[in-house]
Amino acid sequence: MKPLQPHTVRGVREQDVPALLALAETAGQAFTSLPADGSFIAARVEASRRGEAPLMAMEDPSGAVVGVSGLVRRVGTGEPWYAYRLETRTVQSHALGFTRDIATLHLEARHHGPTEVGTLLLHPGARGSAAGLGRLLSGCRYLFMRRDLAGFADTTLAELRPPVRPDGGNAFWDAIGDRYFGLGYTAADRLSATDKRFIAELMPRQPIDVCLLSDEAQAVIGQVMPETLPARRMLEREGFAFADAVDIFDAGPVFSCATREIRSVRDAVERPVEAAGPGGDAPPTHLVARASGPFRCVLAAAEVGDVVRLPPAALDALQVSVGDAVHATPR
Repeated sequence: MKPLQPHTVRGVREQDVPALLALAETAGQAFTSLPADGSFIAARVEASRRGEAPLMAMEDPSGAVVGVSGLVRRVGTGEPWYAYRLETRTVQSHALGFTRDIATLHLEARHHGPTEVGTLLLHPGARGSAAGLGRLLSGCRYLFMRRDLAGFADTTLAELRPPVRPDGGNAFWDAIGDRYFGLGYTAADRLSATDKRFIAELMPRQPIDVCLLSDEAQAVIGQVMPETLPARRMLEREGFAFADAVDIFDAGPVFSCATREIRSVRDAVERPVEAAGPGGDAPPTHLVARASGPFRCVLAAAEVGDVVRLPPAALDALQVSVGDAVHATPR
């Protein structure tokens, strides 16, 4: 019996729009980087086709799209990328006899800035799988970058979602953004994905002392929602760390890493591929992707030496032949 083909990540196609829309609908309002809006998703797929913001879909063995992840080659191209930089200053009073550290938010706008990894969504039915689908969906982006490191910035960042209330609101937004924009949190976040002019027009430019915010707003700064903890752990395993910066709308943390020091980038090797045994029930050991041509990536049981030996099912999923070059990085 022919071994079952593994889940495969590939570049998105125009015909994926309905499936991506259905996938986005499983995430609710919190997933603003790919909202459940057919026109927005179609535009995002077109941007991927042009190479500006690569977007990848994960197919299960039946060919159904069960995940999506993406990259932005450089944030701040066209419109600036905004964040609050967190700094601490020390104040002292000799009259009162105390010294205190005050955390302060400084608005920062970057042009032609770092690379960003984001838009990571796995269908609820596929989460928690022993097959390591979250690892595949996250790690495929780094092997995509490995193909053309010169095409990406020296630093890569990731923005993580913070805690939100059951109604979808955010206490940090209530404390700052709502007072300046007159928009709900979700509406403002979605608008910023397509038009950031209102940020430049209305966002307060002066530093903001965190101690002036409500206790609830202070409590979410740099924190992540429970559903985002696995994504945070994967980033930390790759070498990402908190960049002392947060999202200007919801105070979700910004993580960063030198692009060439991302573990899956640094440890990836390029080798010709050979066929090994059928694989059987051997656990997957490596992320493997085509080194050239249409991007395809799988998680497979691989033997890596002078060549990369893969089960036939993995070769089929990658659409490569013996002797073709692949990138492989340990799981």
